Amino acid sequence: MSLVNAPVLGINLKKNANPNSPGYGKYYPEVSRQKTLTTRGFAEHMISHGSKYGLEDIEAILRMFATCLPELLAMGIGVKFDGLGCFLPYAQSKKGITKSEMAGITPAEIIKAIHIRFLPDSTKLDNLAGPKFADRCSMEIQNVVVVERIKDAVTNKVKEVLRTEIPVNTFLSDNYNGTAGTGSGSNSGNSGSNSGNGGSQAATVAAPTISGDTSFADTATVTITAEQGAQIRYTTDGSTPTASSSLYSEQLTLMDTTTVKAIAIKDGQSSAVASKVFTKSSGDGGDDTPGGDPGDVN
Repeated sequence: MSLVNAPVLGINLKKNANPNSPGYGKYYPEVSRQKTLTTRGFAEHMISHGSKYGLEDIEAILRMFATCLPELLAMGIGVKFDGLGCFLPYAQSKKGITKSEMAGITPAEIIKAIHIRFLPDSTKLDNLAGPKFADRCSMEIQNVVVVERIKDAVTNKVKEVLRTEIPVNTFLSDNYNGTAGTGSGSNSGNSGSNSGNGGSQAATVAAPTISGDTSFADTATVTITAEQGAQIRYTTDGSTPTASSSLYSEQLTLMDTTTVKAIAIKDGQSSAVASKVFTKSSGDGGDDTPGGDPGDVN
């Protein structure tokens, strides 16, 4: 049974684009991941639950946790949190060896990596594993998405991003005919969505405009505008914005190199994605490019 008033877990229907897969062309559910909280953000969330401890105290404990946990795992000591699960170290091997090869062998010759593994709690009272955890989530279908491969303007690396093929409001519409969103870079495709006045094609929503200095030394102020009456949803972690992404209401202040993406939503229709990279210059004239994808933290 789902939790009453539980936050919504967005589910996208993602198209299988692998022609060698038996499920090629079909759509499969995928969690719509939102921003990744920092230590401060997680501490603020704990405060919102009525904690009697102050923000600085909670944040200090969380930072100590982040230091002590890897330290214990590096000694082969697992850490279990009742009701949540257990953190354990495990080795990824390079190769298997025979008994005759063991003499003089070193760990570096046979171990590729040591990973931190999380095993969710599997007690009957509080099971976070598999189907049981789904009962604790209030889920809804949000968008139908496809994967696009684009080159990052900062790193020049090609990465996969999601593009909204069919907005949820169109997908759930009684007038939806199953062909929307097939056009490149547009949510409406070549068919459009039928309105109630005789099946005319719905107007296309213009992509928002992202403004601000794309190269900065300290901070950058970013403004996003869209056509009148449109709602703006945006992301700053490189992910493709959806109807459940952060709602734009005021100027953004950036302190690090960031890719800002935004969509405009009006009358249930989503625009194409607008994207702009804002690069922070380092003291030696280079770029302070953040490493990794924050979405991969989950």
